[in-house]
Amino acid sequence: MITDKINKYSSIWPIVKRHMSTIYSYLTLKKILNIFLSFFEKGTGRVELKSRPYFIKIEPTNKCNLRCHGCLHSAERSELLNGNRGDMSFELFKKIIDELKDTLIKVSLYALGEPLIYKHIGEMVRYLSEHNIGSVISSNLNYLPRELFGDLIKYRLTHLIVSLDGSNQENYHKFRQGGNFDKVIGNIRLLQEEKKKQKSIYPIIEVQTIKFGYITEQEIDNIKQICKELGVERFSLKKDTLTNWTNQHPAKKQCYWLYGNIMVQWNGTVQPCCHYYEYKNNNFGNMEEESFMRIWNNDKYKAVRNFFNTGTEENTDLKCYTCVFFKPKKLTSINLH
Repeated sequence: MITDKINKYSSIWPIVKRHMSTIYSYLTLKKILNIFLSFFEKGTGRVELKSRPYFIKIEPTNKCNLRCHGCLHSAERSELLNGNRGDMSFELFKKIIDELKDTLIKVSLYALGEPLIYKHIGEMVRYLSEHNIGSVISSNLNYLPRELFGDLIKYRLTHLIVSLDGSNQENYHKFRQGGNFDKVIGNIRLLQEEKKKQKSIYPIIEVQTIKFGYITEQEIDNIKQICKELGVERFSLKKDTLTNWTNQHPAKKQCYWLYGNIMVQWNGTVQPCCHYYEYKNNNFGNMEEESFMRIWNNDKYKAVRNFFNTGTEENTDLKCYTCVFFKPKKLTSINLH
């Protein structure tokens, strides 16, 4: 039975619900206590934390095989030129996980790039499984060699999100430039067949469609029908967020990223969230050079936690102060000049 949802990201609860069914087996008493401590510290406005993240996003690579409209890759932005594209070293990945494995429930192995083209992606999933941590990958699924899909199932990838913005090549290609609709469908079939062969329910496959202007209600029904025919477990409809970086989000909430989540780019750069990838002034440290807890409670993190509690800006260079997704509890206007 397909679960049909519209994804909203202004609150943590839709995200918790989205991942709830795939995290039960990864919970331990220590992880549960850390989550409660994290919510307590957020609720009481702590800026220096004892709790650690329970969900993180790691970018295996920022390279991609497609050039989708609206993406930094399509725009050929300077952030991705001049040597700014690369792959995370597996040693760095292990360092990150080893520092946080006692509290992590699930790790997202994707950010700007296409994770399945990264040569160590199977090893990443295996390493997480060996440490009782769930994994989720979001992919355009245009690249899936036979040895890889076998490993993803064998090493228990928990959750696979497949981007499918159209029920045929003509509509799909309107956004996914360079993508092949039939290849995506074929790769989903291969995964479903391999799951049966290995007698595994994982990964839970979720087809995600972004509701662009050309995605009509009939097109949505067509995609849902394809999902049923493929035996896909979930279908989700995501709002078009390409305009959200300039428009205020209609349902802004207090930022939850600062208390239970982080993002680590391929080169070790820590960002407080995944919304402002290209802003260098939102770099909060580097896991290649520092321990996680030193970054987690550094001056930048404490300053923005304080901002979302009081509205007070202590460092005007931080992108968090002009965030269109989240808002502080209290709005205070302070002139620092």
